[in-house]
Amino acid sequence: MKKLFLTLLVAMVATVVWGQTKVEIKPAELPKCLTEWVGINMKTFYIDKAYKVDNKGVVKFLARATPKTMQMGAKSQWLESDPNCKDIKKVSDPKPEPAPKPEPAPKPKPTPAPKTDPAPKK
Repeated sequence: MKKLFLTLLVAMVATVVWGQTKVEIKPAELPKCLTEWVGINMKTFYIDKAYKVDNKGVVKFLARATPKTMQMGAKSQWLESDPNCKDIKKVSDPKPEPAPKPEPAPKPKPTPAPKTDPAPKK
């Protein structure tokens, strides 16, 4: 009985955790109203990365607007929008994908001491 309860609990947690899907899309696949908004309100930026986020039927779009030229410390900005662009807002960087961990360097093998011939016997 405990195993069944534990299995059901894990299944419920997994449903909540993985209920949201985030799919990378081409910037051209974003709603036209969002690309137009960036063109009007952020003239020195262009969209270089886009995601479609489906959270149990509620669809939102994430777009990274990057400056056309890197002047005066300009940084990329993330925008979030609904499909109809009724609510466009700047958001902090969504959870960045973790970089792969580098493999540890192999441990150096100790070098043996040089062998010396014993003194010749007379």
